[in-house]
Amino acid sequence: MNLPSGMAEGLDVLCADVRRLVVEAESGTPSIDDMVRTYYAVSNFATAMGMLKRGGAAGGAKPPDAMLEVGELVSGRFDGVIHPRFKKAIYDMIRSDVEELQSRQDPPPRQQPSRGRPVGTARTGRAPGAESAKYDRLRSLMSIREFVEQYDAMVAARDRGGDPDGGRDGNGRHSGDPVQPRKG
Repeated sequence: MNLPSGMAEGLDVLCADVRRLVVEAESGTPSIDDMVRTYYAVSNFATAMGMLKRGGAAGGAKPPDAMLEVGELVSGRFDGVIHPRFKKAIYDMIRSDVEELQSRQDPPPRQQPSRGRPVGTARTGRAPGAESAKYDRLRSLMSIREFVEQYDAMVAARDRGGDPDGGRDGNGRHSGDPVQPRKG
């Protein structure tokens, strides 16, 4: 397929990033930020591949060989091994954080008749912002979980119909969805 040089260079960079991130993900336990970077690169790659396949099918061409190789890497090693491991790790972190936050809940204060001060209000030894930081982390993990579930849906759609970006067009609509008129 003859691609404009700027596009070809961008795809080469994307392919190199995906290869590197997949290898890094296989070699250890990546941080949450590394997982997000990996999903972002793989999702961008899948979208680019889908666009090239649709455009190529119209003109009889196919994506460059380098992209086909990375596509096999994604569908094999990432989708088959890394994605399930990342997904489990994220779900485990969410469960752990929820359990920890639930266990930190003090029982409701009750009046102690002899002294008149609430029972159960003694200092818990927590740092002032620790609980807030834990809730922030949990919110972040929940957002990542949504991204992972979107990737699941994209993989399922690709497996059903061979479309790596789930049949969505450049505006996020399914290719079979009716176009809604603009309001206003």
